[in-house]
Amino acid sequence: MFYYDGNPSWVYMSVTMDAGSGKVICQLESADGQFTTIGSFHLKDGYGTWGSTATVSQGEPAGARLLAADGTVLATATLQHVPA
Repeated sequence: MFYYDGNPSWVYMSVTMDAGSGKVICQLESADGQFTTIGSFHLKDGYGTWGSTATVSQGEPAGARLLAADGTVLATATLQHVPA
């Protein structure tokens, strides 16, 4: 996962899992622990890529999670902020 903190901010995700097909939901986590759904895409045989503009409720995102259509958490990520 890559997050670009520009104007506009955006996120790119590449997913490789053992198996699975269907809709997945991407959420960003703000520093205060709130999750914001920024979009969804489809996996085919465990693979998928996706990108979108992205904002969180407050400040820069602290992490992200990928959910199955039923709400099951499939993956999580912690974002590291690198000074420019």
